[in-house]
Amino acid sequence: MKINAAAYISMLKDHVLPWLRANFAPGSFVLQQDNAPAHGARATQEFLLQELGKDFWPSTMWPPSSPDCN
Repeated sequence: MKINAAAYISMLKDHVLPWLRANFAPGSFVLQQDNAPAHGARATQEFLLQELGKDFWPSTMWPPSSPDCN
């Protein structure tokens, strides 16, 4: 299933981030994305920067094939 950035942001805002915040302390979780088009979209990156602040790592910080991520 393919989704666009708006649908992905809506899912993050309505489901994923509230659940993470209810179950984990700030800064104690990592939301790793694979840079699919909806993940790497400018709107998604800006939304996550706004929501996560200093805990946000942009999609360019680590390449998906980095052995450090695996």
